[in-house]
Amino acid sequence: MLLHCIKYLKGTLDLGLQYTKGKTKDYGEDFVIYGFADASFAPPGDRKSISGYAIYVNGNLVYWGTKKQRCITESSMSSEIIALGECTHRIMTVRNVVKALGLRHRKVIIFEDNQPCIKVANNRKISHSRRSVDICIKYIRELVLQKGELGISYINTADNVSDILTKTTGMQVFHKLRPWLMTDANLSSLHEKLMINYIGRNNPEQHFLQLCQSINLEPLE
Repeated sequence: MLLHCIKYLKGTLDLGLQYTKGKTKDYGEDFVIYGFADASFAPPGDRKSISGYAIYVNGNLVYWGTKKQRCITESSMSSEIIALGECTHRIMTVRNVVKALGLRHRKVIIFEDNQPCIKVANNRKISHSRRSVDICIKYIRELVLQKGELGISYINTADNVSDILTKTTGMQVFHKLRPWLMTDANLSSLHEKLMINYIGRNNPEQHFLQLCQSINLEPLE
């Protein structure tokens, strides 16, 4: 394993994180904070699931993590909830830093590829028998439903960049997601599309104005 890592480092000396400004020019002066969360359910060994998350500000990666979950979960939905809770905690910390600096920001969004997990986060009537999972649910739900500070949106697994942080992937998936984690130009266009789709589902009027702005169409008085 060590030899493999050394060979990889030698072969990727030209790679590095890229940070640029203005990747979200269509949002004016508002900062755009969003993240991706995923979990690898019950991998071989001790069967403790692996959480992965990546957090971006204005299209630039600012926080990421891979962590083995403390408890064994009984379903993929439960493991995804825990991963989503960890991502939520980190992304709200980033949001608080942006806010403390006196900078304006759009509503924080986390993209998740597990539909049941998203439904649980948006349903007040659902709870979980395991305390650790239920705490995550209540924490996320408070930010989503009560405070309105967080949005959870579905993303296809193939486009979920945090998938690379939860398990060993095949070469094709790895080569697709790696540059996205490095925040190259192709990723910014994907993120822009995701944000517009989220706005369209949750605020049709704002979505229409966003489309007008993207094609430089001025409204008539």
